[in-house]
Amino acid sequence: SSIAMTYLAELHENALISFYLQNLTVEYHLADLLQRTYSSDREALLRRALGQYERFLARLDDYDVLNEKDKKLYERYTSNPSSFSLTTTNDAATRREVKINRFREEKELKQKLELDRLCSLSTNGRSNLHYLKYFANNQNRLQSDDEDVRKLYIAEINLYIHQSFQSLDLLSQELTMLSTIRNAAPNP
Repeated sequence: SSIAMTYLAELHENALISFYLQNLTVEYHLADLLQRTYSSDREALLRRALGQYERFLARLDDYDVLNEKDKKLYERYTSNPSSFSLTTTNDAATRREVKINRFREEKELKQKLELDRLCSLSTNGRSNLHYLKYFANNQNRLQSDDEDVRKLYIAEINLYIHQSFQSLDLLSQELTMLSTIRNAAPNP
């Protein structure tokens, strides 16, 4: 009985961790949606998207989720958001190399995410009710299911971090162009 209670407490804690990991990406999804939306005031929309990406990355930084490479990119971004770029130079060869490397990194992250999804599906992930119902027969498998779900969320978060920095770079460029166009427009 005390073993069952301990296990139930652990299941509850793991479910909360998985739930929390899943909800770390809300700002990313809002930013992505805003970035893909078009309206008559594109500049305001992009600034809202930028704010959501900033909140997403700030929260991950607060919880020490960013790896060293991403921390450095985040520090570069926060030091000068309006002119953020993935490269620190305008050299075409360097920019091309950075773009190719980031493409490869993104491809690897997507492959890892897909692999984690397949592993999660193959272990037949279930709800907490299933855990309680089959506790006696499936204890090891049930722990594995929740671990697979957490791995999936972590892989997804890593992909979203990568894509967020690419989006910040693109948004910075687009906002600069929109500002230039707005300032160059003749006054009626």
